[in-house]
Amino acid sequence: MPSERLTTTATFQPGYAEPKVGEPPRGLLFEREAPEAVLREMLADVRSGRGGHTFLVAPAGFGKTALLDAVVHQWRDEGLRVGHAVANSMERAIPFGLLDQSIYMLGGTNAIEDITNVDFTEPSSSRLYRTWRWLEEACARDPLLLALDDLHWSDDDSLELLNYLCRRIAHLPIVILATLRPEPDRAHQFINDLVSNSEAKLISLGALSKHASSALSTQILEREVTEIEAEAIWHHSAGTPLLIKIAAETLRQGSSISLLKMDEKEGLQFDLERFAGVEREALYYAKAASIFGVRFRRSQAAQLARVQDDGGVSAHEQLVRAKLVVDLGGGWSRFVHPLFAQNLLASLTPSTREEFHGRAFRLLVDAGLPDGEAAEHAYAGALVGDPLAIEVSARVGQSAAAQGAFEAAATHLAHAVELAGDRASLSLRFAHAGVLVALTRVEEARVLCEGILTDHMVTASVRSDVLRLLAQAAHIVSQPEDAQRLFDEAAAAVTNDPPAEGRMLLYAVLTCHGTSKVPWTETTTRRALDLLPESAVEYATLELVHAYALLLGGDPAGAEIIESALTSWRTGSFVVDSSSRWTVAFLLQGATKLFEHYEDSAQVLETEYQRGRRDGSPILIATTAISYTDNLHRLGRVPEAIALVDEATSISRYTMTPWSNVANAALYLELDQDDEVARHLAELENFVASVPYGYGAIAAMWRDLLEARRLLEAGRPEEASDLMSDARALSVASGVVHPLVVPWAPVGIEAHLRAGRYDLVESLIDHLDVLAHRLDLRWPTAVVALGRAQLTAAVGDSDVADGLFEAAIKAHHSTEMPIFCAEALLAYGAHLRRTRRVIEARAPLREAVTLAEASGSARVARQALAELAVAGGRHPRPHPSSTALTSREIEVARLASEGRSNAEIGAALYLSVKTVEHHLGHVYLKLGMSSRRALIGRQF
Repeated sequence: MPSERLTTTATFQPGYAEPKVGEPPRGLLFEREAPEAVLREMLADVRSGRGGHTFLVAPAGFGKTALLDAVVHQWRDEGLRVGHAVANSMERAIPFGLLDQSIYMLGGTNAIEDITNVDFTEPSSSRLYRTWRWLEEACARDPLLLALDDLHWSDDDSLELLNYLCRRIAHLPIVILATLRPEPDRAHQFINDLVSNSEAKLISLGALSKHASSALSTQILEREVTEIEAEAIWHHSAGTPLLIKIAAETLRQGSSISLLKMDEKEGLQFDLERFAGVEREALYYAKAASIFGVRFRRSQAAQLARVQDDGGVSAHEQLVRAKLVVDLGGGWSRFVHPLFAQNLLASLTPSTREEFHGRAFRLLVDAGLPDGEAAEHAYAGALVGDPLAIEVSARVGQSAAAQGAFEAAATHLAHAVELAGDRASLSLRFAHAGVLVALTRVEEARVLCEGILTDHMVTASVRSDVLRLLAQAAHIVSQPEDAQRLFDEAAAAVTNDPPAEGRMLLYAVLTCHGTSKVPWTETTTRRALDLLPESAVEYATLELVHAYALLLGGDPAGAEIIESALTSWRTGSFVVDSSSRWTVAFLLQGATKLFEHYEDSAQVLETEYQRGRRDGSPILIATTAISYTDNLHRLGRVPEAIALVDEATSISRYTMTPWSNVANAALYLELDQDDEVARHLAELENFVASVPYGYGAIAAMWRDLLEARRLLEAGRPEEASDLMSDARALSVASGVVHPLVVPWAPVGIEAHLRAGRYDLVESLIDHLDVLAHRLDLRWPTAVVALGRAQLTAAVGDSDVADGLFEAAIKAHHSTEMPIFCAEALLAYGAHLRRTRRVIEARAPLREAVTLAEASGSARVARQALAELAVAGGRHPRPHPSSTALTSREIEVARLASEGRSNAEIGAALYLSVKTVEHHLGHVYLKLGMSSRRALIGRQF
């Protein structure tokens, strides 16, 4: 966007004092023995290193805060660190406001949370990941308690962060204890999801019995209550602890408790002026204070109420004496209960509320307080057309977006646009649209962008930026053709500026290359290279993208460029824009893998994976890890690959569809876990169905490959052959013809053979042979050799087939893909057995079993064992490497020996429960055990 872009501000710093927690409030913990027992158990768990999260749910006035405060008091007495935070109705749009309070109380600072220095393009995920990582490090010293009060008033970004944390702390000594009301809202839905998944404890607090009400009243009155008083108090309070306390104090002051009532529609009501006996000026002061929410600064409440210094002190002291307000020190106060603030606010007329909010906005800005505190008042005060209100709201919105708080950003930017009305600047509307795209609220963003494009003030540069954003939105909602068209239009808008046009085309290919057709990528990068000088920072990136596109299309012409880029990458001299780095790393590792340089590919991935961990980038971690799983799968390291993809998906807020589904489906297929395969294939199918034919071809070809394997297992070769024909058609339609991108050719040959479609087998072998020679690749050459052997055997020329099989096995042994080698040995053994040479068949079949088991492929091992049994052979001795536990199996076994459940082990190691079960199965087998009971107490 041009220079009109608004300036961002620093991260919001908590400006409030820590809530003081003295003795737990007397009398509010009657009939709370059951929840207190749960909380004591929670304390014991965290001392043993186990975390968890518990939610206290009850209507207003039922003692949630009292119980929370009691826990905080107890934990602090025992020397544990507590991050105590209270949500405020007027702070719902402060980015990460509630969680920032809690982290701040634990010693965290904005320097720790600040992500503006991280060079990648997804700040939201990083904020979540880095907060979790900070807590992980912080709890290494002492157990932690995050005590969060009034979650129903939390900002949406804190809820998102809390959701992320709750799903990842089971293995850490961290407890999250939060209170909220039962009214349906986002917070309530969030905890319901956690509870339904058995990940959280839910404690509901009920009304007090008449007996408890009498006991509480007696404690407050410091005398026995009469039967009439007890009945009246219980009747008017409906068993609500807060109102019981108020009623008892009302009696002690000589007033009538009839001023209190429980109304089904209006909630808890009471006449504050008559009950408290405060002067009118003090009540007006209290109403002004309620504009700031539950917590407020004394001086600002006085200024807003326009009372003089002495009057302000007097009004404040009256409210404290009346036990409506608690003085926190440091100039801060809070209402004893949110209900007081709510009822005071409700007593103001709408016009008075707006006036108060407008004046509060000015007070906060003039005092130099954080913009985040002031911005909500600007909107609530309906300061339409006020330049300062618009500026502050926009500044807060953009600052929130920079910190990954997209919900808060969207709220504040929407407020700024609404306050500005017809005078909303192009940059403000563009910023709002950008945040909406980040939240995948694409249709709303499109409306804003179309409005900008029709504005007579729009410049070519702005038009280009807006079209780019629309293209990005189209890409997000799986409309690749629209995305390409809009990117072309964005580039065309700046044709008078060739470098800008070239950079826009680069942005297009970096965004779309994963789903677009290869010819489009190749042509677009060629156009961009013609527009940019060789000295441009982006030139090397464009050359690499172009070389990679050529390679996908089966053309090795860019080999020297890829080799040069790899050398530059190793030495750190490869110049790349920070926002493009992870995409370039992905292309570089992919290109080297397509030349069968697996070690080089792994080096790039390992470097970027560690970089992602260091910088706190879950997107970088997830993309490199999922790419790495494909390497590991091909190298025959299936368990390691499963662990890596589990770790990657556990720390990212995104599912990385469709690539995580491809990785999981392929790996679980090797593990013979059909249910998991079916689940991921269904999600993969949904993705394929969402894009036009020929787009997203790599994912679609993987879908065909994996489904064809299942069909062959089910004895349905004709359907498998049809899918493999579709895979080849997709290859042609998309231009993805390199045989190593998706290794579907061996399955295609097998499916066509078993379906009796020998013409398709010959055609596929010839096609693959041409590519193997052109690209000088070992594995495709081995596949061609095996295919010819299988075809020759199928047409009955057994003698010739024998020699071809032997050559194919030799070729497969020269590759670094052991699972495919095991399949070749299985095919050879099956051929020998079918030609009645059962004794000869046993050797290759035993080798197939051994190789498959060492690689973690239960699928191929099962098939080879079945064939070996038919040939009269016995199970070979375990491969030496299979008798020793892997490093991951040792970690799983150690935690199991400590008595951890599978869920707890999974949380500790970032693995799914299914993967934990798989590792334990291997442990039992290797150690000769029948159950986890034998692991208890064993040292690992």
